[in-house]
Amino acid sequence: MARGLGSLGDSVVHVDVGSARWLHGFSPRFNNEVRTQLAHDLDFQTPHAPLPQEPAIGPGGYAPQVSIAPNGFSYGTPSSLAPGSTGGRSAYPDELRFELADTAQLHLGRHLLMFGADWSRIHDRIDSLSA
Repeated sequence: MARGLGSLGDSVVHVDVGSARWLHGFSPRFNNEVRTQLAHDLDFQTPHAPLPQEPAIGPGGYAPQVSIAPNGFSYGTPSSLAPGSTGGRSAYPDELRFELADTAQLHLGRHLLMFGADWSRIHDRIDSLSA
């Protein structure tokens, strides 16, 4: 019998990225570059519905699972896929990143002087294990 095939679940990744760059020459010897980036990375996991030959007697109507846990045997749908408001891990993680960078270049004879700054902000929301 092919039991347990519907208990594995899906792991899904959505990535959205946008970036912009602006280069301005103030003179033949001095220019400035500004870069920005906005990125969103959402990973989530959802359980499959049980197959027709699987008993749907686990929590939330999912197929039961038996696994070896640190303190003995563990029964039921894995806590990482237990049905929550979205039916699994809704954010593992949900990451939003904003970055802003500025670089200036000054040409002095045979030398090139570069200086600048980079600022980055990352916001993570993690919905890992259900209780």
